[in-house]
Amino acid sequence: MRSYFQVKSVRLDEVKGDVVREQPLTVYVNGERFLTLLCSPFQLEPLVLGYLWMEKVIAGLDDVTEIQISEIDGRADVTLRRPVALPTERILTSGCGGGITFRIDPRLFPRVASGLRVSPSDLSGRMRDLLREAVHYHASRGIHGAALADRDRVLLVAEDVGRHNAVDKLMGLALQRGMATRTASSCPRGACPPRCCSRPRA
Repeated sequence: MRSYFQVKSVRLDEVKGDVVREQPLTVYVNGERFLTLLCSPFQLEPLVLGYLWMEKVIAGLDDVTEIQISEIDGRADVTLRRPVALPTERILTSGCGGGITFRIDPRLFPRVASGLRVSPSDLSGRMRDLLREAVHYHASRGIHGAALADRDRVLLVAEDVGRHNAVDKLMGLALQRGMATRTASSCPRGACPPRCCSRPRA
């Protein structure tokens, strides 16, 4: 809990509450430094796995033999089953403040083949479910959220100070739980940059 000033209309009050935290996390792949992410310090393993999958460094959990994360050191060490040439061309995305991606060639991301159809009313309902289940948002009112849902219910929820990170965490959680994302829809809260929309589905 932190003390801070809250402004309502013409009132200025000192209040106590949760404040969103952000910290750097440097990711190493097979001992090679890949990049540093600024992120909320929870659900870090899904974040790393989801980021590596979204950037096509890994094709799935079978590619990963070990992942070690130190929240104190802000370091994630990922060991893969095979050598990998990490992408090096960094592309600034259109997210708030600018995120980083390494892959924008649409040929790398074929059209998603899915029989899932979601009506606007169902999608609106799942967005309400996301808002209800976003624990960190209710505590601080200053964090992004994303959900994986089918027509009827929310399946997974992830939150982070960065909207890209929230989607990466969501995909990492889906990988860890063996959930097929082709038969579900992702619901990020707020504007959704192209990087979060154009990636493959498992």
